[in-house]
Amino acid sequence: MLESREYFSTQYPLPSVPTNDPNYDPDFREKRLWRGPVWVNMNWYVIRGLSKQLRRFKDKDKAIAKRCDILAKRIAGKTFRMVKDKGCWEFYHPQTGEGMRLQNFAWSALGYIKFPKYN
Repeated sequence: MLESREYFSTQYPLPSVPTNDPNYDPDFREKRLWRGPVWVNMNWYVIRGLSKQLRRFKDKDKAIAKRCDILAKRIAGKTFRMVKDKGCWEFYHPQTGEGMRLQNFAWSALGYIKFPKYN
């Protein structure tokens, strides 16, 4: 699902709800949180989970391990680039990477602190 354009594959991953969900609001028009924009802290947890699965499957199923590695690197790299290019914001537009709502938001600094090895 993370790889599917129908659900989560946006220019800047990962949208906080699938793109085909009726609640998907990447522009934050309805002023409801967690309805589409990208949150750096959410990406950090997803990358952590993918990294754990990579270690779990590295000797058991190399295909699954490789998919986890590719996804983790893609999400981390794009998140890192988004924060580097746009600055630290509360959340970001999943198609343009533009920062939204509060600027200089601390958990977006995770994009610099925790993701550089994937850049």
